Amino acid sequence: MDREAVRVSIIVPVYNEERTIRELIRRLKEVPMEKEIIIVDDGSTDGTKEILRGIKDPEIRIISLPHNFGKGAAIRAALPYVQGEAVVIQDADLEYNPSELPTLLKPILEGKGKRRLWLSLPQGKTEDASPEFHRQQNPRPNSKPFIGKTLDR
Repeated sequence: MDREAVRVSIIVPVYNEERTIRELIRRLKEVPMEKEIIIVDDGSTDGTKEILRGIKDPEIRIISLPHNFGKGAAIRAALPYVQGEAVVIQDADLEYNPSELPTLLKPILEGKGKRRLWLSLPQGKTEDASPEFHRQQNPRPNSKPFIGKTLDR
């Protein structure tokens, strides 16, 4: 089944990432896919807000919260603006490399497989978060696995 390109919404919650935000944006812009980038400044106090004010790019939407509400609130603030069929959360600290997004999203972008919710996985890992995979990555005895949840569309 041929599908038109799937637009991906990349939500970036940001708090005091003055040192990494420019490089993150550069890397996100280089990702070869149809995308929108929604950056939510969660009340930064280190100069991040000023850097974001200077961005004039039709592919990037900037949302600024008046003070720090937390990562979850920043993500929720972005959701009303999402236009993509797939949504990815990209942390601004560059712990995860944006160049890996096409690999992560490949099954969805190719129209194969099911849409899933994913928990953050270690860099370079795009496996399904099965219970065994979770145990390998999180050896704490009380740690509970996150299983990808299929979204009905």
